[in-house]
Amino acid sequence: MKIKTLVLQDTYGVRSVIADVIDSSNYDVCQIADIDIMQLPTIVDRLQPDLILCQERFREVLFKMDKELPKALPFIFFGDTGQTAPVMHITERRVAYLTSPFGSGVLNAAVQLMLGVAVMH
Repeated sequence: MKIKTLVLQDTYGVRSVIADVIDSSNYDVCQIADIDIMQLPTIVDRLQPDLILCQERFREVLFKMDKELPKALPFIFFGDTGQTAPVMHITERRVAYLTSPFGSGVLNAAVQLMLGVAVMH
């Protein structure tokens, strides 16, 4: 069974590039734009992703919803250059933060790390 990823990003170009990189690694990708973030627990329950990749603006809301989401579900946040890396409020969840711009190699490594996949060189 393929690993399922959920990409939450409002900007089509960014979302498309991230989805293409992840898809090229042979993962299933579900893309969502203009999400009502309060519906995320329902979406996660329906889609059952193995990983959520989302823009940094969703960070605080996701941290507040932490108890409503499966503990084994890791997050990768990405944000603009110049923004500081977030203080992580979640201690029982795997979380990564990528500062934009980042390359496909960095994204793939972060995905593999969050999913516990061995990185091969």
